[in-house]
Amino acid sequence: MYRLQLSCLFNIDVTNHFRKLHELLVVEEHKVTSKIKDMVQQSESTIDDIINEIKGINALFKPKCDSKIDMDNMDNLVTLITTCETIDQFINQSFTSERDVPITITDTELLTMTQQCIDRMNTTGYKSTKPHQLEVDDAALGEIKQLLRSCFDLIDMSHHDIDN
Repeated sequence: MYRLQLSCLFNIDVTNHFRKLHELLVVEEHKVTSKIKDMVQQSESTIDDIINEIKGINALFKPKCDSKIDMDNMDNLVTLITTCETIDQFINQSFTSERDVPITITDTELLTMTQQCIDRMNTTGYKSTKPHQLEVDDAALGEIKQLLRSCFDLIDMSHHDIDN
């Protein structure tokens, strides 16, 4: 019975060692992925702000204009942005409007809206995220794997006196 209890304790001990290693790996993974998630969130927020500015500017000149942009599908939006060569091409592909709708705002209203738009653009301070790449030192990673394998060794205790 004593050997069975030792085996159970031994099993728990091994599990705890590997659990600690796993928790360390999860923490390190979180450090990398949280930075990536923050950069993606910042990029999405900037894209959203810029699209809203374009909508506002476009509404000045095309009052009855509907957006075809799906802000919930950021991948499609990024694809649309990267395939357009000019802002006009982006606007034509992203918005539908009735033709020959007269602009009903006065010059003063137009100037006020333009100033507000410029003020928003200047105070927002759009920050572009810089491209990043994950660099992995495969040689060091291989050494770490080997080192981990060598840290644990199962020893046959049948030749040892367990009671001592």
